[in-house]
Amino acid sequence: MSQENVELVRAGYAAWARGDLEDVLDLIDENIVITGQITPDGKPAQGREGLLANVKRVGEAFEELSYEPVELIDLGKRVLAHVRVSGTGREGIRAELKFGQLWTFRGGKAVRVANYTDWDDAVEAAELHR
Repeated sequence: MSQENVELVRAGYAAWARGDLEDVLDLIDENIVITGQITPDGKPAQGREGLLANVKRVGEAFEELSYEPVELIDLGKRVLAHVRVSGTGREGIRAELKFGQLWTFRGGKAVRVANYTDWDDAVEAAELHR
């Protein structure tokens, strides 16, 4: 099942890139928990409603925003994603950064996503030794 989880993450980013939020929501559990250093307000987002609220909040700050998985690492029930995000803010300022996400899956759905602003922190959280 593990490679399938990698493909689910890849499909989620592809759906996001096409603006297909319905397909993104189909990949996640209705009670998903989103945590990490880059979660707005520093509090975990709970459920699909929490995810949608975060998406709206981030969208209000940017004219254009894109996410691209640079590397996806199969960890069985988890997937470690190295992600490049780039965008143009409402002020016209262009920004790009890379961060890590640790996805946890159960029953073919994402149940948890932990965000890390530093890739090394994400690798450490995944207990990888690279």
